[in-house]
Amino acid sequence: VAPPHALPFADGVFDLVFSAFAPSSWDEYCRVLRPGGAVVVARAGSGHLHELRQLAGAPSRTAPKQFAAGQGEMYCRFCSQERYRGAMLLDLLEMTSFCRRASPERLQAMRQHAGAGGQSEGADAEDHGHEKAVTVDIITSTHRVWLGTGGFAESPGNLY
Repeated sequence: VAPPHALPFADGVFDLVFSAFAPSSWDEYCRVLRPGGAVVVARAGSGHLHELRQLAGAPSRTAPKQFAAGQGEMYCRFCSQERYRGAMLLDLLEMTSFCRRASPERLQAMRQHAGAGGQSEGADAEDHGHEKAVTVDIITSTHRVWLGTGGFAESPGNLY
């Protein structure tokens, strides 16, 4: 775990860089990767946590963020409906940036929906509150670095 704009590692020391739901610094990723290394990126799909975004009054996503650094060698999308309530729902709400930016009134309503009232934790929160169906929509992509160039391959044929 490190800030993506200034990774505290020497050049060319990793075979793999994994970035999950974080800003991407492609130059830094290329710098720390060995030639032939890969970057695996996990990012939110358009439906990710849609229901929580509605609770928080945040705008809906229309499309996943696009990458400017080359073409993904491999993409995988995982989409599922999960059910949360009580402390688990509250934890999910509190770790989500758009919920943390919600107005105090909306945040209080979200906590009440989760069953925590005005409190952020407590044993009772586990057993109370409304169950909420939440969409988990995650897209992963793998990007390989050109051998010896530090740049991303523009097509899979350039990888080997």
